[in-house]
This record gives sequence, C-alpha cells and structure tokens, in this order.
Amino acid sequence: MRRAYLLIALPAAVVGVFYFIVFHLMGMEVRLAPFLGTAAAFLAAVWIVRRYQKRKIGRTGGRSW
Repeated sequence: MRRAYLLIALPAAVVGVFYFIVFHLMGMEVRLAPFLGTAAAFLAAVWIVRRYQKRKIGRTGGRSW
C-alpha cells in the first residue's frame, strides 16, 4: 500500500512545484495557501484511510481477504 501512496503523492508534489515555478517565472503572483491546503487535505485523507484499514483488519482477525 505504501507504493500506491508514493505513486500518487510524488507526481502530485512534482506537478505542484513546477506550477509554482512556472507561474512565478511568468510574473504571476502565486499564493502558497492553496498548495498547502491541498497537501493538508491529502494527508488527512491518507490518515483516514489508514485508520479505516487498521480497524478493518482488526475486525476480521488479521485476514486480508
């Protein structure tokens, strides 16, 4: 499951950084708040999914099917 998070998180972070750099080089004012808000929402979603999965595994007795 960790690989799945990396497959989503790393490209998203790279795209966010490049958007920030490109818009800044074009002379547009880029605010950092939307990027930080998106990062916080992503981390909250990861935390919720992990809590749900731990609870689900505990209910089934450790079986993953």
